[in-house]
Amino acid sequence: MNMCNYQQTLHDHYLDPHHRGPCDDATHAAMVRCNDNNCQLEFELSLDGDGIILQAWFEGDGCQTCEGLASMLANACEGQPQTAWAQLSFAHWCQQLGWSAEELLELTPCCALPLLALQAALRSPLDTLDDDLADGTSFGGPSLREEC
Repeated sequence: MNMCNYQQTLHDHYLDPHHRGPCDDATHAAMVRCNDNNCQLEFELSLDGDGIILQAWFEGDGCQTCEGLASMLANACEGQPQTAWAQLSFAHWCQQLGWSAEELLELTPCCALPLLALQAALRSPLDTLDDDLADGTSFGGPSLREEC
């Protein structure tokens, strides 16, 4: 694929991103920043008990390449086991896309940021239990803090 095709695909995903916004049932989340050009991405994921990525959503303030790749990554990882993405190298992901990692790295230094943010989120489960429900027991009413 030539450079114009890379740029057009990334531009399309930047203008009409897939899965941009908050994840309603997030179980994992992380934010990563690229200091070279101040791009910042947060991935929120919903994983099931078997480690399958049910939902992947991102928010960010980044360049066109970074946000376009985040959109593509959010699409690609849904329905996949977390193990397929947890150790994936940037070069291997580019190979899956049919793109050259070297050519993509020439576009911007932050092009690996979406994959790094996804992998950071996979390592960062959210605490889903309320402090006074540490054993997971729920009675369906307000917590004691809400009644005061």
